[in-house]
Amino acid sequence: MRRYWLPLIISLLVVMGAGLPIWLTLANAESPQTPDSLQIIGHVRMFNENGPGVPGIAIYWSLAGYPSELAATTDQNGYYASEIRYIPVRETITVDAQGGKFFYQPMHYVWVHEGYPVGYSVEVLNFSAIPRTLYRIYLPVVVTAGD
Repeated sequence: MRRYWLPLIISLLVVMGAGLPIWLTLANAESPQTPDSLQIIGHVRMFNENGPGVPGIAIYWSLAGYPSELAATTDQNGYYASEIRYIPVRETITVDAQGGKFFYQPMHYVWVHEGYPVGYSVEVLNFSAIPRTLYRIYLPVVVTAGD
């Protein structure tokens, strides 16, 4: 391993000797995720999975015992992607869609995120948006003849 450090050290000494400024950036080149992290992605579409995307729908997520937080908002195609979030080991996750004059199918997703050793995971959660005007309840009227 030492043989990889020697060229770097020599290069730094040459740059420093020339009086040039040095900027070092340390980053994880493998992945930006932490071992116990989660990202949710998906679509909100009108009526079913083949319908047009619905823009501007807020996607919320919450951990058990904590209030919901805004995870993402759908774009003009109905697509959303949350930031990568650290999730403690074995945590119940709830995700739901809110906004507009819609009912959503499913109403929400709930699962137990196992965390380590599962590590980084991406959950694809799609919602169908049903306009509230389509849900009208009609009760039958029963008429009986009196005596």
